[in-house]
Amino acid sequence: MIFTTVEEEILSALERRGLDAEDIEGRLASIMATTFLTELKNRSPHHLSGGQKQRVALAATLALGNDVLILDEPTSELDEHATRRIVEILQALKNQGKTLLLVEHKYAHFKDLIDTLVVLESGIAVANGSPEDVLRDERIKKIVIPDFSGVRGIPQKTGIPEKKEKEHVVQVQHLSYAYGDVPALNDISLDIHAGEFVALVGENGSGKTTLVKILTAEERPTT
Repeated sequence: MIFTTVEEEILSALERRGLDAEDIEGRLASIMATTFLTELKNRSPHHLSGGQKQRVALAATLALGNDVLILDEPTSELDEHATRRIVEILQALKNQGKTLLLVEHKYAHFKDLIDTLVVLESGIAVANGSPEDVLRDERIKKIVIPDFSGVRGIPQKTGIPEKKEKEHVVQVQHLSYAYGDVPALNDISLDIHAGEFVALVGENGSGKTTLVKILTAEERPTT
């Protein structure tokens, strides 16, 4: 992504096609609505979350007007909510008559869209057909839909050092960060102790990556 706003990123692909101004304006609005980017049109692509960038890349691809789209793990950085949005986008494209080749691990999210399922194993296509026919084979089904029911839980104590109440290895106090006028983090305070395993959870665009970049000194807090 090389342009200063999301809108410019998509416009560049449309303008490359030699369309007239009125057609470009209509297609731009339609593509941004389809990819849920209208509210982000004036944001810098470089200041978006990973999931939001995925949608911008998809929108720019749509702007090229290709009838065949090859998508390699378009939901790899997306949370559950954003993944469902990508499913909605692909359903809309399928309804428009687009041909889609999707490389994905998240079969369950896309199962209702798939006409032909190809399963690869060690570089070989071991199955090819309708999902209903392919998944009749139990071995193939386990490749496509792994069964984690037998995975044992993590022991609560074994191998985990006891927390020393006053030994902080990371301490954050009243941290805020903004991309221009857009707030990303607001008054964050956080203590991490030696030996802890900390999970940072939130939807795409909630500030997770921004916080990590500040902790690793890639960015400096606004305040």
